[in-house]
Amino acid sequence: MAGAGPYSAGQAALVAMRTDGRVVAMVGGLDYRKSQFNRAVQAERQPGSAFKLFVYLAALRRGMTPDTTVLDQPVTIGGWSPENHEGRYAGGPVPLRDAFARSSNVAAARLIQQVGPRAVIDAARDLGIEGPLPEDATLALGTGETTLLNLTSAYASVAAGRTVKPRGILADRPRAEGRPLSRRERDGLLVLLHDVVQRGTGAAANAGSGVYGKTGTSQDYRDAWFVGFAGDLVVGVWVGNDDNQPMRRVTGGMLPAQIFRDFIGVAMRREDFAAPSDVEDVPLLDLETFSDEGLTSPPDFGGLGDPPLEPPPAPGGAPTLAPPPQIRPDELVVPPIGPEPAPEPSDDGPFEGAA
Repeated sequence: MAGAGPYSAGQAALVAMRTDGRVVAMVGGLDYRKSQFNRAVQAERQPGSAFKLFVYLAALRRGMTPDTTVLDQPVTIGGWSPENHEGRYAGGPVPLRDAFARSSNVAAARLIQQVGPRAVIDAARDLGIEGPLPEDATLALGTGETTLLNLTSAYASVAAGRTVKPRGILADRPRAEGRPLSRRERDGLLVLLHDVVQRGTGAAANAGSGVYGKTGTSQDYRDAWFVGFAGDLVVGVWVGNDDNQPMRRVTGGMLPAQIFRDFIGVAMRREDFAAPSDVEDVPLLDLETFSDEGLTSPPDFGGLGDPPLEPPPAPGGAPTLAPPPQIRPDELVVPPIGPEPAPEPSDDGPFEGAA
């Protein structure tokens, strides 16, 4: 958190866990001597756009694919008019993968309008999200509160393909609950999460190929999140203030993504790091289950608001992990995985009009 002072970010928390639920690292705050409050477990905060994972899972369950299009233009739902960060819109239909990568608020609102809030709640429950959730359209932008531990375990459920419950290193694995992800659902989510890091709002978290994740920023910059994974290690980061005061335009693609990158980058350089090919149940991307709508050109995300605090540094020796298995070029919908010049996208930023 060095250098966070000018951004009015007074606290941070981190959770690292394996895909079987074992918590291997936890940071509950900046200084335990000054505060014993564990922000990773006890603090319930709005996850912002990190909650969009469940909206898109509900959409995939309705038969949509990463290449299905959704309108990225202003919308009003029952008197609620969400806005994209800094009022920027594509102005027309965009593939779901592009809307997720740029964290379009209006696209998420349109999706929950199509699938219904109950379907999104069911998707969140199936991945392990606990606690009350509002059954209205604002849920798409993360208005329901959760803890960092709970949100990180939900992302671990995507990495594992089944519901993951956090536990101590020596504790027995609890009995699985919830609906396991189908191969098609999980593959679709991996495509979306990979695009976020490779060319979207999570570019600052890119510690090398094989990294997946999502940014989140709550209203008025009160909370900033990044949750993601590489190999069998899942890491969640939260930055904010105990008194719920807004930060100075800190988004999930800034400090949280940088903390994630630094933490997981060290793990990826360890000899015992489990690369994707070594992780149980890593999918072979069967992209034939997706639609035949054809390839889409990666959008230009440059100039969409605030860039990261600093350009993401080179991985510094992090190994190049094996990319997902390739299929015929005419069927490929995943962009090549590997080092490439990254644009400076903005994060999702705060939203307007949520109850």
